[in-house]
Amino acid sequence: MSKLQISESFKSTNSTLTPSATRIINRDLTSAKLLISQFVKLSSATNFKPAFSVENNSKGTMTKIIKHLRDRINEPWRIYQAGTSLCGPAVFFYCLAKDCPALYVKSVIELYMYGETKINDLHIKPSSSCKKARLPDEMNSIDWVTLASLTDSSNALYNYDSDADKFAGITLPGRLESWFKAAGYKHVSQHTNLFFDKSVDNLLKANNAFKAGKNVCLFLSAKSRYVPMTISLTPNHWAVMSRSLKVGNPRSINFSSNADEIKNEEFDLQVFTWGKEAEKMNPKKLSLHEFSDYYFGYVVTS
Repeated sequence: MSKLQISESFKSTNSTLTPSATRIINRDLTSAKLLISQFVKLSSATNFKPAFSVENNSKGTMTKIIKHLRDRINEPWRIYQAGTSLCGPAVFFYCLAKDCPALYVKSVIELYMYGETKINDLHIKPSSSCKKARLPDEMNSIDWVTLASLTDSSNALYNYDSDADKFAGITLPGRLESWFKAAGYKHVSQHTNLFFDKSVDNLLKANNAFKAGKNVCLFLSAKSRYVPMTISLTPNHWAVMSRSLKVGNPRSINFSSNADEIKNEEFDLQVFTWGKEAEKMNPKKLSLHEFSDYYFGYVVTS
């Protein structure tokens, strides 16, 4: 089956996958499962040779790739960047797999087979060194194919071909915003700072956006998990809200919208990150005001 045939088959299985005037979202798994079935048949051919060679193409390896692809359309939070700096691409593909699994599956298959894909206007074409890189420890090849490819394609000066390359893997808010817009999300905005932390009021606005059904990608310093810290803080991590903010003792989703009234209260914040659906980002039980030192805003999509 050629690349054109896969693309046409994808289009014909569900014409409603074209983004609407407001949202890319189509959570029907039917088209995604059909594409996986086509991929299974294609990969079983004796002359099958994918563009990526991060692992050998033994039967066991292909079995894992197909299994992980199925896992991620049913449970997108399984996407896992391990110890790499690919948290930005991870939150992008988590949202895509959750909101439109068929587009996610199409991008995985085309990247793995041909080394190139388009998600609406988002063109992803990694370098040859990225496609031949050594697979990082604890990272599945399916996640390297997507996450590393997106970062590598977006870097004009630096190839991303190693999990040790922290600088080339950094995702700034403007880049994450541009990925969402190019992919077909029609309402995307960022509310972030790079050098100064954001306020409790900003975090409450992020929570309101989450409660309104939007994807809320938080820009954080992961050092909040290891306080007290005595060095300057910079944002180094992306995560996606997966539960509403809970404030007070006992914790409750019903709390004052006045930041000054609740800034000294403890809270719970659960997010998608590191291959987990609801990772706790405030294990040290900081107050909202204390946590704001580690919080640099959010990118929201719908």
